[in-house]
Amino acid sequence: MLETMAELPHLLAAAIVIVIEWLIPLPFKYSPLRLCALLADAIALKVNKPGTERQRRISGFMSLLTYFVFVAVIVWSLLFVMPYDIWTESVLLYISLSYHSVSKVNKALEEALANKQNTLAKDYLSETASFDTKRLSSLGLTKGALEIEINAWVTTWLMPVALFIALGGLASLAYRVLDIVTKQWLALNPKYSDFGLPTTAIKTSLDWLLSALIAPIFSVFKSSPGWWSLFQRNKNRWPAEQSLVDLVWMSIVAAGCRIEMAGPTMFNDVKVPRLRINEGQKPNHGAIAQLRHWLARFTGFLLLLILLFWFIGNFNN
Repeated sequence: MLETMAELPHLLAAAIVIVIEWLIPLPFKYSPLRLCALLADAIALKVNKPGTERQRRISGFMSLLTYFVFVAVIVWSLLFVMPYDIWTESVLLYISLSYHSVSKVNKALEEALANKQNTLAKDYLSETASFDTKRLSSLGLTKGALEIEINAWVTTWLMPVALFIALGGLASLAYRVLDIVTKQWLALNPKYSDFGLPTTAIKTSLDWLLSALIAPIFSVFKSSPGWWSLFQRNKNRWPAEQSLVDLVWMSIVAAGCRIEMAGPTMFNDVKVPRLRINEGQKPNHGAIAQLRHWLARFTGFLLLLILLFWFIGNFNN
């Protein structure tokens, strides 16, 4: 029986880690992966210099290679002194997940908005946002929280879990390492325009397949009429500095929560134009809670699906 139960261990391990991270989320500021953000900042400080578009893109690509070499050496050094088994892989998955810590902050932000404490809400949003929050209205705070929430679920939950099941713990970790440097060198930020484009392009190519498979199913868990039309209408005007995968997920959220998404944003007091998705919708101050519950339902569904496949794999004979 023990030998039989050992079939498909990555499915069972994923389910266990998902539950643990749901109950005991690891805030990014306490995560070992925080070191990757510091490394990315240090490299950019040395290399991200003025130049032509081509020079900055080449510089960004070479910097990405340097970043991964440094991270690979650190990870290899750690794995050299410990066994690479299912337990180690499970730890790598746990480190790679951070969605529920972001969701917890957004829940506090939602409560602050409900109590008309906009300054406190801005402080909460600044913990997870890469853009300026000082001048945001209550609608801007809501939109920012929604964008961060859905992005965090896709990049710090869905993708790491899928890669863990398919390829193992190192794949989850490698993706999160890429996700972190993409956010640190955000191409939408004028400071990293062109320099961050190679990193964004590589990450987008990895995100497309799973998002194409999962996004339509996700949209069914809350009525989201017209999300595909929103995507089609806006895809040609979406900034090249931001992934089209982001547009897919924000279109679903905009349709499902009946709210306007995206729009202009600020980086270091510089306004960056960006189209509005579902423009003209009335403010929906309950949208943060709606999205959180929507994601909780879908996360629970995927958890049950993982356990079902593990059960079938172990007891079908």
